[in-house]
Amino acid sequence: MNAFDASAYERLMLSIAGDMALARVICKFDPRGASVIVDQAVVSLCTTAIPAGAEVPAWPIRADPVLLFVFEQDQSLSNRYNEKLGEYNAERNRLQLEHAQRLQEDAMARAKWETTVPSARSMLGDLRAGKDIELRNHTLGFEAEVGGLTGTNPYGCDYFAGEMNLSNVLLWRTAMLAGTTLGSSPPDQAEDFEPEFSSPAMESLESELYDIYQEQEGLAGMANIKFDESFAKTIAFET
Repeated sequence: MNAFDASAYERLMLSIAGDMALARVICKFDPRGASVIVDQAVVSLCTTAIPAGAEVPAWPIRADPVLLFVFEQDQSLSNRYNEKLGEYNAERNRLQLEHAQRLQEDAMARAKWETTVPSARSMLGDLRAGKDIELRNHTLGFEAEVGGLTGTNPYGCDYFAGEMNLSNVLLWRTAMLAGTTLGSSPPDQAEDFEPEFSSPAMESLESELYDIYQEQEGLAGMANIKFDESFAKTIAFET
């Protein structure tokens, strides 16, 4: 932290401590207004001062028991959050690597399987002999009534595949090897979306991260409780 940053940081700490002092002054006749000031001081401390890289509280913060409490709590929660976030990212990376490995294995298996698929010329010969062809849950055959090739996809929808010639059979074979679904498909059949990576460990970590976030969000309320306690002690001492 350079001299300018240090100076700006110290001024900010003094401003926050000054707000807390003001809250104590007005608390006797305006408790609600004092509570609002405490909330603002806590938000400023947690969102501006602590992320600036301050691992040790500045002296204006150390001098105020409420602000010191908030600083220590926020640091503890931030450390816990970062630790759990690191575990969460590590688990997600593990799942992504496993997914990438499965894709590679699937691609290798697919390449091996493709070598066993009959050629388009062999398929054309079977079609001319009156045989139907099955590939990737599709069927293809010659239908005299339409004078060409017709197919049925995995959803039971029929489609026309053109005249019976080598070019059209080759196009059909290529589409099957590419995993293309010919013909109509139900509207809810999504294809090739990026997978959602999740596991019981990730779900547990997500829950823990949310709980920590909720605790951080509740720091202002906890600070107000501490503030009220310290104010009550001050009143008791004065009386």
